[in-house]
Formats: sequence, C-alpha cells, structure tokens
Amino acid sequence: MALTLGGTPDQLTVNLTRAARFTATLRSQNQAGEPIDWPDGAVLRLEIERGDQFTQSWTWAIDGPLATLAIPATEVDALPREALSAQLWLDYGQGEFLWCSGRVMFRA
Repeated sequence: MALTLGGTPDQLTVNLTRAARFTATLRSQNQAGEPIDWPDGAVLRLEIERGDQFTQSWTWAIDGPLATLAIPATEVDALPREALSAQLWLDYGQGEFLWCSGRVMFRA
C-alpha cells in the first residue's frame, strides 16, 4: 500500500528588473474561467530568501477577484542577486500553506 500526504507546490519564477518597479496581478476564477472573489480573509504573501542569510516578504492587496502586488524599484534594487528563492504563501483563514515555490531571476 502506498500513502501520499500533502501536495507538491506549483512551480514559481519571479522575474525582476533592476531599477524597475515589480508589479503582478493574480485573478481568482472558477473552472469555467469566470472571475470569482477571493474568499473573505484570504491573504497572499510573496517571500524571497537566500537560505538563512536573507528574507524579505510582501503581502498582496486583495480586491474582489484580483490580488495585486507592487514592489518599489528601491526594494527590488536592495535584493541580493545570487541564489534567491521565492515562495508564494496562501492563507484562506485556516493557516498558511505553500502554494508555489521556485527561483528569482534578474534582468539587467
């Protein structure tokens, strides 16, 4: 008998450009592709880290079906360039879970 507990986070790549503001928008939708509001109390959080040496996180603004994140260019420029990973955490009011994880890529 095989038993699998938990799920594997989806793949995430965060593309950043030096000296540029980073913006992203996620739209919640049903299986038919129609927009639906995020559940009341939902929280999305992007975390960028480099092992135990560096961690920075930002909370998304949620309005109806849209979740929006804006990171000022000064904060993008302050991030270390090497070996960064990214995680997108989601909380529907029951505690955070890791939705997506992956890497951070920088453009010139």
